[in-house]
Amino acid sequence: MIRCNNCGAESSEENNFCQQCGATFSQYVICTRCGHRNSKDATFCNNCSNRLRPMPEVYCKKRTNKNTVKLAFVLLALILIIPVTYLAIDNYYSCEVKVTVTSTHITETVDYYIYIDGQQKASGTVEPGKTWIWTLNPSWSLLDGETKEITIKATSQGGGLGSQSDSTKITVTNNVSYETRPLFI
Repeated sequence: MIRCNNCGAESSEENNFCQQCGATFSQYVICTRCGHRNSKDATFCNNCSNRLRPMPEVYCKKRTNKNTVKLAFVLLALILIIPVTYLAIDNYYSCEVKVTVTSTHITETVDYYIYIDGQQKASGTVEPGKTWIWTLNPSWSLLDGETKEITIKATSQGGGLGSQSDSTKITVTNNVSYETRPLFI
């Protein structure tokens, strides 16, 4: 005979529930596969080896290292920002070039234009037989290297002789001053 812990009534050992109050007999665990009554501490059925209790759930904390994610964003920002900043601050080499332009026209003033590598850098008028000196600061991409060959060209329009031009090539280096040979137009 089994005594119910809830109401104190006695029941047959074969009963799984108290006949008086319906409470389960807590000293036993009933196998769901074969119905065998096992001691309350049993994990497996003594009759069929069925698991009597569910496996304890083990919760694995998903590992997300927030510092790793933050570091990835910082590195990405640095990879993108530093080159852009570098190019924005100092993306070219430059030098100083003195260009001397002398008019070969005898009677009339002419319009002149000075080009460096095909880009107009200066313009104005010069009187017949006069010399004009212009200081220019050509610049070039870092990708072209610290030294670069440039073409300086002066052209004139008008003055009775028509359009004239003269050019010279010089090799320049970053942060160095140069003076070209006189250009006659």
